[in-house]
Amino acid sequence: MKHEPMQSRAFTLVELTVTVVVMGIVAALLLPVIHGAADVYGSSVGTRLTSERVAYAMERTLRLLRDVPLGAADATVGISTAAVDGVTFSDGRRLWLDGGTLMLTDSGVEAPLCREVQVFEIKYYSDDGRTSTISSPGTTQRFTVTITSGNYELRGAAFARVRAGGAS
Repeated sequence: MKHEPMQSRAFTLVELTVTVVVMGIVAALLLPVIHGAADVYGSSVGTRLTSERVAYAMERTLRLLRDVPLGAADATVGISTAAVDGVTFSDGRRLWLDGGTLMLTDSGVEAPLCREVQVFEIKYYSDDGRTSTISSPGTTQRFTVTITSGNYELRGAAFARVRAGGAS
């Protein structure tokens, strides 16, 4: 039996250098794409978090306005103080913009509802939906709300559940 010597083949220095150069070129071409994707991901996460935060604040605000307490007089709602940037109800609940933070007082507990708010606006309307009732908030039956945070603006409307003669 004849044994032939095994031929061993290894990379030459030139082949290794060419491989490293090619990998470097590929990495240089992919690096901007990877950084761009990371930037877009970070931006989309920030936008999603802002939209979720503002949507939660809007949902909570509209629920609070829908559940406005019954006023002392017949056919009225229990609003103690009405302002463009806040409302105080006769049962002690309160919603207002304090600097850039939308604040909520419920059951005697004051807590931030949404931070980094640029605009918080409540408009108060009578049954017809056109006549402003900010000067006589007890007659309010419809509210419109605008919340702006960052580049995100959300608008909503709510009708008071209490009507003439009690809750409906």
